[in-house]
Amino acid sequence: MSLQRRIFFSSTTHSFVDRSADLDKSSNTIITIKLSEKDETVFDQTGQSQQYFAETFFQMNTITGEWKRIKKLRPTNVMN
Repeated sequence: MSLQRRIFFSSTTHSFVDRSADLDKSSNTIITIKLSEKDETVFDQTGQSQQYFAETFFQMNTITGEWKRIKKLRPTNVMN
């Protein structure tokens, strides 16, 4: 069984439209893909630096075609 897909991208609306013949409607409609992970140094208003572990994700709603890029920061030098 072949899966035929046509994906259209509109740069003005930032949306994808997936025209899949075999789309399973019971599956999760939100897909998340990790794009990158790295250590980052972030400076606060006083000039103090903080080390963070940064992850960047691409997330898309396959029904509406809306997408966003998500960045998550976790401190790496947490003091207890």
